[in-house]
Amino acid sequence: MPLPPLGVRFASPREHSRRGGHITLCRGDFDVVNEELRRRGVVPDFRSPDGIRIGLSPLSTRFTEVHTGMATLAEVAAERLGKKGQDGNAPTDGGFRHRRRR
Repeated sequence: MPLPPLGVRFASPREHSRRGGHITLCRGDFDVVNEELRRRGVVPDFRSPDGIRIGLSPLSTRFTEVHTGMATLAEVAAERLGKKGQDGNAPTDGGFRHRRRR
């Protein structure tokens, strides 16, 4: 399930030249989502009052960590809204699809 149906909005400028090396996602209850993410082992960069900043460092962050973090964010956001995926479970992919490298 993509993040927008879960009430998550993209707060950073869409133009790469204006946004720098990170993006910020916002939702009114991200203060609570932040605490649940930490409980589940994801360490977010919470920005008061309602933002979670995502900035990646290729030297210390693996793709699998990004995928797990975004999937957990989507899962917690869905749980808080009471939404489920098509299979009856909370979404597990954060709405992101990745391709295998050839």
